[in-house]
Amino acid sequence: MTQTEFAGRDGTISVTVTEMGSSAWVQQSWTGGDGSMAGTKIITIVPYQDIGTLDIWMPHLGNDQRWTLHIQPANRSGFPQSVTSPERVTSKRTYPAVDLKTSGEAVYLEFSNTREAQEAYAFFLHHKERGI
Repeated sequence: MTQTEFAGRDGTISVTVTEMGSSAWVQQSWTGGDGSMAGTKIITIVPYQDIGTLDIWMPHLGNDQRWTLHIQPANRSGFPQSVTSPERVTSKRTYPAVDLKTSGEAVYLEFSNTREAQEAYAFFLHHKERGI
């Protein structure tokens, strides 16, 4: 699954979900915008056996028409995550380079319509139930 969309002043964000053995790797990467997020990559590893709850959140009232798949881990340690970003210079500030290993408390995948959100939900639910 791959999706790219406008992310306001942060330019565009590309989200790619790739199956790697018994887990999914969710990569978010930013380009363009005001430069504050350009080049940033966040990779969250979602082991299928560690998936806790899955929820689809409907769009809120107003202009936001995105459906959100919310994936929570079954354990308190979260999903393994790496954050990398080069040094970024904007008109207001210089942001230092980042290379961080941490854990993500949840994964949020946004979709422009309910069909795509339901397909992603079915994908993760299937793998959660199989544990592989």
